Amino acid sequence: MIVKFPELVAEMARSGENQASLSKLLGLPISAISRRLSGKVEFTKTEIDIICEHYSKTYEQLFKESTK
Repeated sequence: MIVKFPELVAEMARSGENQASLSKLLGLPISAISRRLSGKVEFTKTEIDIICEHYSKTYEQLFKESTK
């Protein structure tokens, strides 16, 4: 899978979390998380706010898009 948000994925790994963890946090199916991480579907503002708060990071820290 190509990841659009590598910093978010890295933070998930540092925290010992994975797509299933993020799925539970946001109340979404894992398939929806996969589509968001790959950039096929955009995260909503509410989802971004929840993720930033959960990891105590800013939008810029977690959602800087991969240039690849």
